[in-house]
Amino acid sequence: MSRIRPALLAVLVVAATGFVVASNGASAAPPGKVGVTTTRAGGASTTNAVYTHIVELNLAAGKYLITGRATVNNQQALTDLVSCNVYAGAFDHVDANTETVESGTYGALGFSGVAVLATAGMVWVECIGNSQAPGPFTTARLTATTAADVISLP
Repeated sequence: MSRIRPALLAVLVVAATGFVVASNGASAAPPGKVGVTTTRAGGASTTNAVYTHIVELNLAAGKYLITGRATVNNQQALTDLVSCNVYAGAFDHVDANTETVESGTYGALGFSGVAVLATAGMVWVECIGNSQAPGPFTTARLTATTAADVISLP
């Protein structure tokens, strides 16, 4: 029968359970809730000259890695240019992306950024088309993952 060294056992327990094992064998919950992910999807038609709310996440105060993607389904008669913005809190800009989508085709947009919410608030995606009303149908999935800290590098 093989024996597992105590240090290796502690690493295995942390990896498997997320709990920290003290040297005396007692366990404690990990500090904070780092790495918790919240996600939601939504969709709406984008129209000319009007930003349309696509999806939102209501989050607690904290630091978050924000990721997402949108799919533009242009079944309208004209090629359309769809631009999407991601905002947090009181219109803090997180990211943006633009895609030209020909009639009868799909386009994809990706988002990535950091949001720091001093108080509970919302992170959301809004999109606008440029050539027709109604415009293409845009769906988006937005994901926020809690972070222990945010470090901005030069």
